[in-house]
Amino acid sequence: MNYKARLAFLVWIYVLALFVFTDARIIFYLYHHNRFEGGFWTCLFYGLRFDMVAVTTLNGLFIFLVAFPFSLLHSKIFRVFLKITFMLVNGMALLVNFVDIAYFPFTLRRSTPDTISFFIEKNEAGTLLPVFLADFWHLVLLFIVYLFLMSWLYNVIQRKFLSPYVKEAGSLKQLAAKSFYFLLIAGLSVLGIRGGTQLIPLSIIDAENSVNSRYVPLVLNTPFCFIKSGVLYTLEEKDYMSDAEAQKIYNPEKKYNYAAADFQNKNVVVIIVESLSKEYTGLGKRKSYTPFLDSLMQNSLVFTNAFSNGKRSIEGIPAILASMPSFQYDYISTVYSNNKITSLANVLKTKGYYSSFFHGGTNGTMNFNGFCAGAGFDKYFGRSEYNNEKDYDGDWGIWDEPFLQGMASELDKQKQPFVSAVFTLNSHYPYRIPEKYKAKFPEGKLPIYKCISYADYCLQKFFATAKKQKWFANTLFVLMADHTGVSEDWYYDNSCGNYQIPLFFYLPDNSLKGSDPHVAQQIDVLPTTLYLLKYDQSFFAFGNNLLDSTQTKNRFAVNYYNVCYQYFTDSKLLQYNGTNAIGYYQYRTDSLLNNSLAPDAEMTETEKRAKAFIQQYNNRVIHNKTSVR
Repeated sequence: MNYKARLAFLVWIYVLALFVFTDARIIFYLYHHNRFEGGFWTCLFYGLRFDMVAVTTLNGLFIFLVAFPFSLLHSKIFRVFLKITFMLVNGMALLVNFVDIAYFPFTLRRSTPDTISFFIEKNEAGTLLPVFLADFWHLVLLFIVYLFLMSWLYNVIQRKFLSPYVKEAGSLKQLAAKSFYFLLIAGLSVLGIRGGTQLIPLSIIDAENSVNSRYVPLVLNTPFCFIKSGVLYTLEEKDYMSDAEAQKIYNPEKKYNYAAADFQNKNVVVIIVESLSKEYTGLGKRKSYTPFLDSLMQNSLVFTNAFSNGKRSIEGIPAILASMPSFQYDYISTVYSNNKITSLANVLKTKGYYSSFFHGGTNGTMNFNGFCAGAGFDKYFGRSEYNNEKDYDGDWGIWDEPFLQGMASELDKQKQPFVSAVFTLNSHYPYRIPEKYKAKFPEGKLPIYKCISYADYCLQKFFATAKKQKWFANTLFVLMADHTGVSEDWYYDNSCGNYQIPLFFYLPDNSLKGSDPHVAQQIDVLPTTLYLLKYDQSFFAFGNNLLDSTQTKNRFAVNYYNVCYQYFTDSKLLQYNGTNAIGYYQYRTDSLLNNSLAPDAEMTETEKRAKAFIQQYNNRVIHNKTSVR
């Protein structure tokens, strides 16, 4: 064995690691090919660059130990240690890539550490892991096969280049040559970790420079996203324009022209339905699975062009209850989560409101209880407070039907006026409903359909119970989804339709009715609710009042899709990566976003408004200026 053999061994092992990453991408594509039509070969080519960053970073220790001039590769024990190191690191990389194959349909993006922390830190792994293993047994089997294949190929390469176990000669000339090659490999490794010679190391957002945003998840790999996400839990301060100009274009500090005597002491009940896509309801112009909610919307003020601000529950709850959206990372998991914020709970507390949050999940799930405490809610009702494990669904928490009935009873005990929010549970993977309702809500083409029907039925029973209680008539109800669910329709599966949700306001006296076709979003709930209550004090909200007719043309919705902001106006969608506009679509007529429009004056103005919003968001969150001082 000589140093050249060592280098050959290192090169082939590096190729083996790249082979594993490439195969993971191919399998990812095969599982989700309908989402990436026409982009496979391009993504495979550009994806190699992101794979090389991940492979070089993860295998840095292995590369160092093999290339180091004074190597111990002649030792059998050292070789065993090297193999274990390689298998552990690359096996874990393969594992997270495979996990994302199963998880991708729920988020439409590659996972990051905050995604995994939900399962580990919130104690959900023990409950959900057996379900995932059962449902995706084929991926588990494939993963095991790849581990064996990786181990076998490693042994083949080692036998070819590192046999026999002979210590290398150590002349001064050979040492000088080894040192030269070692420094060369070190330099190449630095390039590999950076992703090239460009000024700034390769990052997640660079995927947008290679392909259309639709293909970004296929170009990226999950280990790369983990590596790069580890240093991105803080926001970057923006200076697109002066703060005064940004404030003039978009001001999140608000006050309505009401007198204190005008205030309406109505109770407020916010109902957030897990994964309730617009397409599942009568608004979706397809088969509806929500007959009760459809009937309720007939007597409500409905916003037919509403969008969620995120794709996960941990993003939706702060958006709805505190007008606090999440972009690169969910707000609850950032270093800013202890900022002083405005929520429905703490702003209405100034008017004497009692506040409560209901969620049948295990206490600690997604840290909702911590968020609610920080947002000023007086009481959190979770699985522990429900205190009846007979109604446990075996996966996430308490079945929706009994939990909603329990909520109705609890509200009847609360002092009025109150503001209360409930987040339903069972229209979530693994998509189960109580055994007694399996005949009532049969399995559809997608398993979530029966769960949506079950949720709708549970809400119908909740309203039937609530109507009999003294607080009902004096209550404003707000209903929407936390985010959308899986889809079988290509429109509702793209970056526009996949954020469309139902959003409506209901008063029992039917005095609040109508259909509003203008754009709306979750962060608009707080300011609109305060307007309906005729709140007279200054407050902070990143959203807008949906009932302000003077601001209709300035309404917008914003979310973060893969690596770009999406800024919706009434008819246009601007995709912006933080530096450049990368897409501009007439989304109401170009529903599949096939034809990006040419830049024009309207696009320039929209981009300016998007920049003003992003600047206001980042800079205010960074400096804890998310409340009225």
